[in-house]
Amino acid sequence: MILNASYHFIGYLKLFIENIIDEKNENDYLKNCQISLDELESLIDCHQIKQAFEDIIQLANKQDKNQLYEQQIYIENLISRSVLLFSA
Repeated sequence: MILNASYHFIGYLKLFIENIIDEKNENDYLKNCQISLDELESLIDCHQIKQAFEDIIQLANKQDKNQLYEQQIYIENLISRSVLLFSA
C-alpha cells in the first residue's frame, strides 16, 4: 500500500513538473499531487516531503526549471528513505 501511494505521488509529481516546464496548465496535476501526498501521509510521516513539495510550488511560481528537477530528485530520495525507515 505504501509503495503504491509513493508510486502515484511520484508519477503525479513528474507530470506536474513536466507541465510547468512545458508551460502547460498544471492545476490538475497539482491537485493530484496534493491528494496522493495526503494518501501517503496517512501511511507514513511525510513532514519533510510536504515541506519539499511546498518548495516545489514556490519554484513553480518562479519558473525556476533547473531547481524544479533538483527538488523532484530530492523528494524521490526522501520518499525512498521514508519507505525504508517505515519498513525497518
